[in-house]
Amino acid sequence: AEDGGYYTMKGRDMSQSVGIAKLEQLLDLRGKSGTRWLKSAGIGDGGNELGMGKRRALVSEHVQLGAKIGCVTETDHLVAAGVSNWGGWAVCFALYALIKKFVPSDHNETMAFLAADTDLKQVLPTCKGELAVLEAMVAAGARDGITGKAEATVDDLPWSDHAGIVTAMRGCVGM
Repeated sequence: AEDGGYYTMKGRDMSQSVGIAKLEQLLDLRGKSGTRWLKSAGIGDGGNELGMGKRRALVSEHVQLGAKIGCVTETDHLVAAGVSNWGGWAVCFALYALIKKFVPSDHNETMAFLAADTDLKQVLPTCKGELAVLEAMVAAGARDGITGKAEATVDDLPWSDHAGIVTAMRGCVGM
């Protein structure tokens, strides 16, 4: 945020209560020529996420407590979503669709970042996998970003709502 804090959507300054990884510092790494080393992408839903500084004025104007909680760090690319998880899932499925459409299956150089026998479908979000991640996060102490409760909800929405989104996205790519 503008004052250096890291706020929840409810305005609670998390930098005073938990360890915060200052990831925004990675976005400004520069070589000797002054050129930034990394292209960056952010995914957010409430204005306080890394990258949402790209739309700081809109966050300040339209989000409750936006002027206080709004992230000031910009990214090169930004995905704004109703729930950040949904935005991340959408990026995964969009990349899958692009790879399937434009990259021949025998084009090993393009797919070198994957093991040779990787089935891309195996790395996409599933309801079972995402619920397992959510439950593991809660078991490790994570709390819902809106309610503050230690339960398997995201942004005060029950898991069934999120499962419906994952299922719909899988359907969009023919799964």
